Amino acid sequence: RSMHDERENPADEQVGDVEGLLATERPGLLRFVARRLSSRLKARVDASDIVQETFREAHRRFADYAGTRPMPFDAWLRKLAYDRVAMEYRRHVGAAQRSVQRE
Repeated sequence: RSMHDERENPADEQVGDVEGLLATERPGLLRFVARRLSSRLKARVDASDIVQETFREAHRRFADYAGTRPMPFDAWLRKLAYDRVAMEYRRHVGAAQRSVQRE
């Protein structure tokens, strides 16, 4: 296995170090989220807040991930982050659109 494989699919000894894994992925995840925020959503939500919420969810769901490892770790985090961006978009931008349409 290459070093890249080790990082993508955490080795058993790394599984216990969730914080370390998350810290390693933070800069890339922050860039990933920032690129996906529309200007309308950026006015309401900060990329670092979405990353923080993604990390909370990753922490809660890490045991399930570690048990099955359905995809590389960084891809799993990006999926969680993408889902969070979509949720925030529906919550903020979708709500604003509904409000304007009612008036």
